[in-house]
Amino acid sequence: SKVLSKTTASSIWSSLKEEYGTPGVATTYAEFKAMLDTPIPSHEHPTPAFSKINAHFVWLAEADFEISPKVQAIILLTKLPSSMDTIAHL
Repeated sequence: SKVLSKTTASSIWSSLKEEYGTPGVATTYAEFKAMLDTPIPSHEHPTPAFSKINAHFVWLAEADFEISPKVQAIILLTKLPSSMDTIAHL
């Protein structure tokens, strides 16, 4: 094993991160799906929902699955409740 040949904690950590640090397709899909499934409430302040969605965007970017800012904006606009249609069309 590559890990067993390492002699320092730093080199062991680097080897483990290289070997196991990249999330697989299933994990990335689950994160993407969780982002899409996050509702933006119509009768509550939307900031917590936006923060949660943004955290998913950040996670995906760190997993080498970055979504462009334009696509992020489109996703957010499609998730707005119907009570915010006026904002979506500005």
